[in-house]
Amino acid sequence: MRLIKWLKEKRPSREAMLENRWIRPFANTIGNPVIWHFNRKSVARGVALGMFFGLSIPFAQAPAAALFAVPCRANLPVAAFVTFISNPLTTPFIAIGAYQIGVWVLNRQDGGLLANMTADHWAEDLMVVVTNAPLPLAIGLFIIATFGAVIGYLGIHGIWRLWIHQRMEARRKREARRTGDGDGRVPGKAG
Repeated sequence: MRLIKWLKEKRPSREAMLENRWIRPFANTIGNPVIWHFNRKSVARGVALGMFFGLSIPFAQAPAAALFAVPCRANLPVAAFVTFISNPLTTPFIAIGAYQIGVWVLNRQDGGLLANMTADHWAEDLMVVVTNAPLPLAIGLFIIATFGAVIGYLGIHGIWRLWIHQRMEARRKREARRTGDGDGRVPGKAG
């Protein structure tokens, strides 16, 4: 997977992180090699944590995901990186969707907050929605974050299994060609 290779190249090294004066007091915890390994389970946990904190809280998302990555044995760089799913471009859409889900779950009326939004003043109108309806917004964010975490976790497991299967099939075909056993097809498989 090119993405995994790119992430491995771009992530800060454990040593560089441990040299940081702000992180040095937590060196024993952050230095744990388990939270730096790229394997199916740790990456899936990291994606789930990053999705949850990236979608559920509006600030300090990466530190929160990193803090929970340690006890969950999740990949810390992946958890911190995935929190960027919410950014200045996606946050308005996430907030509007979360508000609508919260209103639906609470079985409330919209009160015209979204209907009054205009293209010219959408940022101000969105702030009115956020400040006037914190409960529907919070419930919607929690629901979106939970579903996002589950989908991210299961998605990584599925993608990883598919990737491993493709690698094994390619290896079998190479071995069959190298040894001269047939036309490179996997024995027992039709097609």
